[in-house]
Amino acid sequence: MRKLIRNLVRKNERIMALITWFNRWRAVRYFKRIKRRADKLKRQTGSQVFVVKIKGNVTYLTKKQFKDMRAKKMFPKHFTADSLKRISLYHTA
Repeated sequence: MRKLIRNLVRKNERIMALITWFNRWRAVRYFKRIKRRADKLKRQTGSQVFVVKIKGNVTYLTKKQFKDMRAKKMFPKHFTADSLKRISLYHTA
């Protein structure tokens, strides 16, 4: 029965369009939430915060976390905060 329902849903263009719209809306909502958290963290700590995509997940990094990750060789030594700013999805001032 589940397989029949799943096949019917996949064939219906309206339902697929609704599912696509919902997934996009959810992604935008998640990005806005991460952006708000980054702004809040900036106000609390006073350090710069970057919103980046790491291993397929959108997350935020403070400048201190970035320096620690660079020291642990997760980022190359020549990679600076300005380089991270260029590739980040959003950064605080």
